[in-house]
Amino acid sequence: MEEKPAELPVSEQEIQIQPPASPSEASSEGGSFLDKLKIHKFKILGGILGVLVFAGAVFGAYKFGQRQVQLAPQPTLTPTAEATPTPDLTANWKTHTNIDYGYSIKYPEDWFIKESGNPQEAFIEIHSPTYISMGDKGVIFWISAEKEPNTPIRKWFDKVVARDPSTIKDLKIEPVLLSDINALKITDLGPGIDQGVAKTYCLNNDKIYGIWFESNTAKPEELEYANLMLSTFRFLE
Repeated sequence: MEEKPAELPVSEQEIQIQPPASPSEASSEGGSFLDKLKIHKFKILGGILGVLVFAGAVFGAYKFGQRQVQLAPQPTLTPTAEATPTPDLTANWKTHTNIDYGYSIKYPEDWFIKESGNPQEAFIEIHSPTYISMGDKGVIFWISAEKEPNTPIRKWFDKVVARDPSTIKDLKIEPVLLSDINALKITDLGPGIDQGVAKTYCLNNDKIYGIWFESNTAKPEELEYANLMLSTFRFLE
């Protein structure tokens, strides 16, 4: 039989005690842990800085936009002018209509009309309240029509003047429209009883229409009414 070599007895204390790791191994493991810790630390710091930079950019953009809104010029609101309708001063006036001679005219409620008894003349007088007779204070507004076929209004007027050349002196003659018809307005500028008399003549349907008013120290509003009355004259269709 072969003899086995004798085994030396080993105590438990000797088994548990292990030789310490070499300095190089300990340094290697410790360095790896620190490096990892540093890397994570830099990542965390970088993330925090990134969040702060982003938040600062957002806040800065908000403040800049708010400032731009405040500095932006506010539009100036220009009030829109609304057209005010011109009141019709003749709305409550009376209307005189002459069917035979085809015209109408309006006059104030407190004025009165005197018609001629001669139907051939179609002559009426419209008196202001202060007018009593010729020469008294107030305004008299006359309308007459006479047949004068195929005679231009200027030729007719020149013919009338030719009868008495003195009547042309100190007259102001101007073309106007009377109810959209060409007419002549004759104003006496000279001294005498006819001073201030304004006559308007026109030709329509072979008839000469003469519309005139005169006053003797009439009230200003009465003269205004006379001009308004002339503006309401219409030929019937």
